[in-house]
This record gives sequence, C-alpha cells and structure tokens, in this order.
Amino acid sequence: GHVMSRPGGMGLPWWTDGTAAGTIPLDLHPDFSGGDQLRLWSNGAQRMGMDLLVVGANGLWLDAEDGSGDVEPALIRPDGTVQAFDVWPSGSSHPSDGVALDAGIAVVGATPAGRQVIHLDPTQPARQVTQLVRSGSGQPPAFVGTTFGLVALGEHVVFDAVLDGADASLWRWNTSSDDVERLSTTMMNPGDDMAPVEQHGRLWFSCVTMANGSEPCSTDGTVNGTHMHEMTAGWTGSLPRAAVPFLDGVALLADDGSGTALHRLNLNGTSLLHDPYPSGDADAGRYGRLLVDEHRLAFVAHDGSSGHEVHAWCHGEWTDAWIIWP
Repeated sequence: GHVMSRPGGMGLPWWTDGTAAGTIPLDLHPDFSGGDQLRLWSNGAQRMGMDLLVVGANGLWLDAEDGSGDVEPALIRPDGTVQAFDVWPSGSSHPSDGVALDAGIAVVGATPAGRQVIHLDPTQPARQVTQLVRSGSGQPPAFVGTTFGLVALGEHVVFDAVLDGADASLWRWNTSSDDVERLSTTMMNPGDDMAPVEQHGRLWFSCVTMANGSEPCSTDGTVNGTHMHEMTAGWTGSLPRAAVPFLDGVALLADDGSGTALHRLNLNGTSLLHDPYPSGDADAGRYGRLLVDEHRLAFVAHDGSSGHEVHAWCHGEWTDAWIIWP
C-alpha cells in the first residue's frame, strides 16, 4: 500500500491499496494496533505531512505543526506511539526532503545556522550533520536539497546546496565517517534539467558547467567518481531531459546536435538508440516522461509529420527481452 497526506495537511495521513474500499485514515488500518493513541496525538496537531512523509524501518516519519505553529518532525511507530523531535528548540525547523537510511532518516531542516542536513534517529536526539555557509558572506544558506533533493547512495547522502550566488553545487554526507564534502567545483545546478536516477551504485543527472552547458553527469558519491559526460561539443550542451536505468548506465532523452532523441549512456560513452525524426529535431521528451518496462522504452516525440505522439522502442536487441509476435 501507499501513505498519502491530506490536502493542506489537515488530519492524519491516509493509507491506500489503490481501491476505494482500501483507502482509509491511517489510524483505522486493521494492522494498526494503536489507533486510539495516534488519534489522541493527532488531536493536538494543526497540520501534518505537509513537506515530509517518509516510510522507514522504524515507521512513518512526517512533519507536524502544533497549536503554537511550531513545525517539527515526528515518528509514528507501528504500535501507534509517536516520538516527537525538537530540531530547533527556539524556532521551527520545517523539515523537508527526507530520505530513509539504515538508522533513521536524513532531512533538511531550519536551524540557527540556516537550512542544514539533519540526522533523525529514534535512539538519539536530532543531530545537525552539515555546517554549510554561503561563500564570501558566510551567511546561513536558505536553499539546500531544493532541486536535487537528498538521495541515499550506499553509505552516502548526495544533495544540492546554493552557496555560491544563485547556483547550486553538489555535496555528499558520508553516513559512516560523518564526512561532508563538495563533490565538484565545476558542476552547477545538479538535477535542474534531469532528475537523479540511480543505477548500479551511481547517480545519473543533469548538471551545468561553464565550458559545456547542460550535460549528463554522474557520481558514485566520491570526488574522483563524479563526472560530466559531454554529448554535444561546446557550451550549448545536450540539455538532457529524462533518464531511466538501462543496462550498465541509463537511457536518456538528450540533444546530440541533431535534435533530442533516445540515447544510451554509460561510463564508456554514448550511442544513439532511436531517433523518430532523423532529418530534423524529434524534440523527444518535451511532453510527458521517459518510461521503461521489460520490453520497451516509451516517450513522446515528433516524427516530422504526425506531431507529438507516443513512440516506443523495443530494447530486446540489447537486453535479450524479445517480443514474439504470433
């Protein structure tokens, strides 16, 4: 099933199995042993699940606003008990962009030092793990995890932070060593054009460099393993729009100089998979998303005569997932 917050965060979240009969308030779920305790807690909350709603090993993590307007994280356990956290005792942390970890979750929250990455663990108090400051001025940052988000990658949490002017940079927190490091000094605005996609321990996403424009980039969570992959020579860039996991890398919609079409990308380079409009610009990915299943990749593109329509490309030659026609 799935958990979803109510409009405006008014009341407890709902649980659904995708059917009308199976869509119920969380406290009424038949496997929930502590409905009365949960209802008692929720009666004192104004809103909940507005910017944080993450399921982890310990239960459901969400943000909750109390009667005084203070917004802090809370953990709803399977037995109906609630553990509240006070990230900023003299303020409101407004947690967001949560990601589940082996021990608790990581969120972005407001602190006296601005928006920072916070580790929430049921066995210990909330802990600020970053000490980010804006370059030059030393002012507290206001935008952390706003575009790229927080993404768990093995022992790393990869995220973006706006610390230099208006451009975001790429960072990571190592959950084992507690080390926080900027992954690249040349990459800007990670995930702006293409959201991060994980495949085989590597994240693939868009980034901008001064010399290359917007191109596909990737990282394994280390400085040496963070790369820009040039598909179009020059500063205009390939403007990648969408990607999905494919073989040892990704399939993505990007412009190689002949229009936006479907390409394969891995650490060894790129190759064209399908161009619906070889003599022009297919403008693939202008609308909709790139989808993949066991047989094909599907996306919206222009073939030069029919306008923007859904196109499908069978990847069986690459993956041995052949379609047998009767």
